[in-house]
Amino acid sequence: MVVRQLYFPDTAILITRFMTPDGVGEVLDFMPVSDPGRASDRDWLVRAVRCVRGQIRFAMECAPRFDYSRQAH
Repeated sequence: MVVRQLYFPDTAILITRFMTPDGVGEVLDFMPVSDPGRASDRDWLVRAVRCVRGQIRFAMECAPRFDYSRQAH
C-alpha cells in the first residue's frame, strides 16, 4: 500500500490517500472553528472516509486522548 498526504490548496483540510492494487481510498480531516479569535472546548474534528476507485476496506479504531493525552480514555 502506498500512502500520500497533502493539504487541499489554501485550506487546512488534510487529505490522506491510500493506494492499493484493488482500489484507492481517501480520508479527509478538518476542524471547523466556530470563533477563530477565541479558544474553545466545543471544536470538533471531522473525518470523512471514501472509496475513490475500485474497492478498499477501512477499519477504524477510536481511542480519544482527553486533556491532550494527560487523562485516560
